Amino acid sequence: MPKGGRFGRMARDLEKLPCELIEPVLADLGLEQVIRMSKYGGPRVIWSIEYSPTWKEYFRDGRAQVLRRLLAVTDQVETFCFRQNNCNRHYAGSPGEELSFLSSLSRSWTHSNYPAISQDNLQAIWLHKLSVLLARTTETIYKDSDCFKLLKPYLSAADLHALIEIGYKIIVFSKDIEITFLTYNHYRHSVKHDLSRALPADELSTFVALHQRARRARGLAMAAELRRLAALSEAHPTRVKEPWAPQTRRVNEEHVPRQLRAEARKLERSLPAGNKKRACSYRFVWAFPALVPYDWCLRLFTQVLEKSGMPGGVYAPEIEEKVVKVLDGLACVYGRDGTRLDGEKTSSVRLRTAGTPWSVQPEGKNDGKAKFETERIGRDYDPHADVELEWLETFVEVVAWMEKEFPEDVKEVRGSDWYEGNEVARIRREKRRAGTTQNTGKSNELAIR
Repeated sequence: MPKGGRFGRMARDLEKLPCELIEPVLADLGLEQVIRMSKYGGPRVIWSIEYSPTWKEYFRDGRAQVLRRLLAVTDQVETFCFRQNNCNRHYAGSPGEELSFLSSLSRSWTHSNYPAISQDNLQAIWLHKLSVLLARTTETIYKDSDCFKLLKPYLSAADLHALIEIGYKIIVFSKDIEITFLTYNHYRHSVKHDLSRALPADELSTFVALHQRARRARGLAMAAELRRLAALSEAHPTRVKEPWAPQTRRVNEEHVPRQLRAEARKLERSLPAGNKKRACSYRFVWAFPALVPYDWCLRLFTQVLEKSGMPGGVYAPEIEEKVVKVLDGLACVYGRDGTRLDGEKTSSVRLRTAGTPWSVQPEGKNDGKAKFETERIGRDYDPHADVELEWLETFVEVVAWMEKEFPEDVKEVRGSDWYEGNEVARIRREKRRAGTTQNTGKSNELAIR
C-alpha cells in the first residue's frame, strides 16, 4: 500500500478497522476524498468503498480506475494552469468552484445545482467541466497562431504537432462555450447537448503535460539568460545598467548581478511546482534583455566612429571585426517596424540618447532616429535570441576598448554628472540616519514620560 501523504495515512488507519466501522467514515467524505482513499487504501478499504451503500454505484465494475484517472487530470490542471489562492480554494473561475461537486457529499447532490449527476453521466460532467476550465484559461493564448511559434524551440516536432492539434480543439470548444454559456451549471437541460463535446481525458492530460514541458524548458532558458546577463554586468558594471535606472554610476556595483542570479534561482525553484508558487510572472519583461548600455556608451561609440571612420588604421583587426558586427546588428536591435538601418551612413547609427525611454523625450521632436528599445511586451515573456545577447556583449567590449584608446572623449561624453550618483546616495544615507536618530530620540522621550 503506497504512502500517499495524508490520505495514505488515513487509509492505513481505516485498514485496521472492521468494515462495519469504515462505512460511517466514508459516508461523511466527499467524492474527491473517497477517490484518494481508494487509491491508497488496502483490500479492506477498497472492498468497503465498492460495497458502500453511499458510494458503490460510482466505484464498482471498474469505475474507480476511471475516476482516479479523472482526478489525476484535475490535479494536473489545478497545479499547472491556476495560481494558488491562499484564502479560498473556491475562488471565482477556479477548479474548486467549477468542480465543487467533488467536495460535496453524495446526498447533497440532490440539490438543484446537481440534479442530473449519476453513475452514468458523472464522467461526462467531469470531463465537460475540465474542458471548460482549460478553454477559459487558454483560449486567448491559442487563438493567436504566433503562440505555437514561441513554443517551437522547446518541443520536438511530434510534441508540437500534438499540442497544436489539441489546442485548436480547445479553440473550437471555447466557441461552443460562448454559445451555451447559460447552460453551464444547469445539467438538467445540457446533458444531452453539451457533455458529448468535451475533450477526452487523455487529450486533456497530454495537453497540460506538453504545455508544462514547454514552460519548464522556457523557464530554464530564462534562467540561463539571467545568469549570462549577470556575468556581463559583473564584468562591465560601469557600461551596462538596468532599464529605467539612472544614468549615473552605481554605488553598489554588485547589486545588479546578485539580483539577476537571485531571479534565476527563483525561476528554477518555481518550475516543478507549476503556477502555485509563482508570485508573479518573469520580472524582466522588456523587449530587450534586462541590461542596456549607459547613454554615455552610445555617445562614445558614435563619436569615435565620426572621428575615425571604418575602415581605418585606428582599429586593430579584432576590434574592427567587432565594430562591423555591432553595426550589422543595429538593424536587429534598433530596427523599428521592420525597417533596416543603413550601417554605412554615419547619421543612421547616431543613436538617440536624449530620447531614450528612460529619459525625457524632447518636446515636439521626432526625427525618426533609432532608439534603444526597452518597451514592455506583455505579461508573458520569451527568452531573447542569442544574436541580441551577443550584440550587447560585443558592444560593451568595443566600448571598453574605446575607453582605453580615447580617454579624452570618455571624459567629454560622461560629463560631470557621472559621479553624481555617489553624492546623491551619500545625502540619502545621511538623511536616513538623521531620521532614524530623531525617531529614536522621540521614542526615548516618550518612554521617559
